[in-house]
Amino acid sequence: MGDNNYVFISYSRKNEDVVKKIVDELESAGQNVFIDYRDIPPGTVFANEIVNAIEKATCCVLMLSHESNNSNMVLNEVNSAVNHDKMIIPLKLNS
Repeated sequence: MGDNNYVFISYSRKNEDVVKKIVDELESAGQNVFIDYRDIPPGTVFANEIVNAIEKATCCVLMLSHESNNSNMVLNEVNSAVNHDKMIIPLKLNS
């Protein structure tokens, strides 16, 4: 992602279908979004790309669900967002 004017989406892959719809809605409204499945180049170190994206993001949108609450990756992303002083915006997904 070329600029730093985007929100980072933290979510569980188990919620990917609903998260994709929310990302589409955010982008339709003009918001730039960083989402791993699309914005991490193949062949790069996934964890490094996540940390770099969080560091450059304006904020982090946390897609809350039972699955994300039990995801070590989501926990790591939230920790990284806190460590980089990013605002975390929770969005509760229907279960």
